[in-house]
Amino acid sequence: MRFLFVLLVLALSQLPSCPTFAAIETRAAIDGTTYAVVAPLYTGATGPASFIRFYNGSSSSTTFNITVVNTSNGITAGTGTVVVPAYASPQYPVLQPSTGDPSVFGQAGVTASSGATYALYIQNSNALAGFQHVTFNSTSLLFENNSVCTTPISQQLASSNKLVLTNVHSSTFASNYPSSITIHNYASTSTVVTLTLRNAATGASIGSYNQTISANGTLTLPETMIESQFAVGTPPLHFNLEITKSGGGTVPVTATHTIYNSTLKGDINMAEACAVNAVAATVVQAPQTTPTSYCGTLRFPAAAPFPYNVATFSFTATIATNGRIHGTAYANYAGVTDGATMTGTLTGTNWTAVSSDGLSGSGTVQNGVISGAFSSPYGNITVSGTTSACSS
Repeated sequence: MRFLFVLLVLALSQLPSCPTFAAIETRAAIDGTTYAVVAPLYTGATGPASFIRFYNGSSSSTTFNITVVNTSNGITAGTGTVVVPAYASPQYPVLQPSTGDPSVFGQAGVTASSGATYALYIQNSNALAGFQHVTFNSTSLLFENNSVCTTPISQQLASSNKLVLTNVHSSTFASNYPSSITIHNYASTSTVVTLTLRNAATGASIGSYNQTISANGTLTLPETMIESQFAVGTPPLHFNLEITKSGGGTVPVTATHTIYNSTLKGDINMAEACAVNAVAATVVQAPQTTPTSYCGTLRFPAAAPFPYNVATFSFTATIATNGRIHGTAYANYAGVTDGATMTGTLTGTNWTAVSSDGLSGSGTVQNGVISGAFSSPYGNITVSGTTSACSS
C-alpha cells in the first residue's frame, strides 16, 4: 500500500497546476461606435472577394488605422495602417494577391483562418477620409458595390463644393466592365461644370475641362469620352472624377457612376462611397431671452462736494435683449442715503443713457463688462460693472 501511495503522489506532482483567475486571459471587445465598420468581409473562399478603396479627399496624405476582427470569436485578428496620398483612392484586396501587392490583411498582419469570418474597423480623424467596399466573384464574374454607409462621402465633400466619383474604370476595362458617368443639372439655368480627372492610385491630376449642362438637363458620358480629352498614355486601372462648378460655388448637379457587366448584361451603380466620420453637428446658439445684469460701482470726481467725493455708490445695470438699459446707483454715507436711476440704449457694444437728474452718459459693453461715464459740473462720474459681480 505504501508503494502505491508513493506512486500516486509522484503522479499527481507531475500534473500541471490549475491556473488562477488572474492568469486567465480576457479580451476587451471593440466599441464600434468610434469606427466605420465594413462587415462582412469576403475572402473569396466561398465565392466573392472583397476589395477596399481608401479615399482621401484632402490636399495632403492621410493615415487610416485599420483593425481586422475575427467575427467567428470576436477577437481582434490584427491592426495596421494604410497611408493614402492626397485625392487618391487606392484599392486593397482583402487577401494578399499572388502579385505581392499590398492587401488589407497584409497591412494588419492577419493570416486568414479556414472557416473564419471577418469585419474591418476603420478610423481616421480626417473629415474627408472615406472608403468603398466592392466585391468580385471570379466564378460568376459578378462585380458589386457593397458599400453600406452611415454617412456618404458626398455629405462631407459638400462643404468643399465638390462631388467625387471614385475609382471610375479606365479604358483598360472598356471591353468587359466599362464605366459611364451621368450628371444631372437640377438648376433652372444652364450650368458649367469643371471635370477633373485624377489617377485613383496616386491622386495625381490628369487634367480638367469644362462641360455645359442645360437647365434640368442630363449629360451622359462614357469614361472613354472623358479620358479622350487628355493625353493619358497608358491609363491606370482607375480614375477619380471631381466635379465642381466653373467659377466656384455650390454645384447644382447630381452625379452617378455605373459599370456595365458585359458578361451578365447588367449595370451596377458604383456612385456610393462612405465617409469614415459623420458630418459634424452644427450648434445653433439660441437667442438670449433674459436680460443681462451688471454689478459694480459709481464714483464721483474729487472736485465734487462732500460727501459725494468720498462715497462709493453701488451701481447696477440691466440690459434687455432689445438693447434697453435700466440702471440704479445709491450710497449710504454717515446716515445719509442718496441715489439716482438711468435709462438708455445699447447699440452694438456702445451704450448711451440719461440719469434721473438729467446727466448724459455713454460707454461700452464688452466681454461681460460695462464701463463709461456721466458728465457733471464737477467732471466725469465713472461707472463700471461686470456680470460675474452680480453672482458673487
